[in-house]
Order: sequence, then C-alpha cells, then structure tokens
Amino acid sequence: MKPGYTRLGRDHDNAGAGNGMDDDWETAYFGNTDQPPDGDFDEDGTSNLDEFLSQTDPSDAESVLAIISWHLRADGFAHLSWNAVRSQLCEVQYRDLLEAEGDWLAFTRVDATCSGTVSIVVPIEDLDRRSSAPCCS
Repeated sequence: MKPGYTRLGRDHDNAGAGNGMDDDWETAYFGNTDQPPDGDFDEDGTSNLDEFLSQTDPSDAESVLAIISWHLRADGFAHLSWNAVRSQLCEVQYRDLLEAEGDWLAFTRVDATCSGTVSIVVPIEDLDRRSSAPCCS
C-alpha cells in the first residue's frame, strides 16, 4: 500500500469507470483513472484489479500475492508460504483436481497479523478443515 493511502474496499467511482478499483487508489498509484482493470501496469502477471483486491502495489513487479514456497511433508501435510500484508485476510482454497471444472472451495482463512512471510500447514488427504495457526517471519 502506498504510505498514507487507506484502502476503502469498494469502488468510489467518481470517474464513472465502474471497474471495481477505487478511484483514489487508482490516482495514488497511476496518477489517473485510465488504467483498465484487466491491464497489468507493472507487468508482473497480476491484473490491476487483482492488485487492488490483494492490496499489492500495481507499480511494483515485486509486490505480488502468490505462494512463494510449498512442499509436501512425509506426514501427509503440505506446508504453504506466501508474502502477506499486515491485517490482510487471505483465504486458502482447494479443489480435488486442479484440472476440474467448477468452483474452488474454502479450506481456511488466515488473518495476517504482520507483514512478511505467512506459513500454514494443511492436511493433504482428509481436508478436515484443521490447520496450524499461521506464523509470520
């Protein structure tokens, strides 16, 4: 987030764009409200709208909400890590088969209490909705 900018979480569409991005946020990062929501201002592979929704910086290609590491453990659990923004609520979702059609299902929500790397451990086989508490580093 740009210093001094508070994300409002809705589209205050003063410019009439109706693009899902807050006009004040667009002006803070782009200097205008002309950037399309499906555009990628910093060319990091994440759309401007997704940058708005995930509270990342659309002008910094290093600021991306993405899994930075994951590995399967011998005990049947997976360890996931990603960079988070303080006070950001992330939802970990799953699907039985990645190639399958249909909706992703909510597995757990993680409220990041700090900025930095957040890690969780999730069961692979039974998906019984239990996970360890998130930890930041």
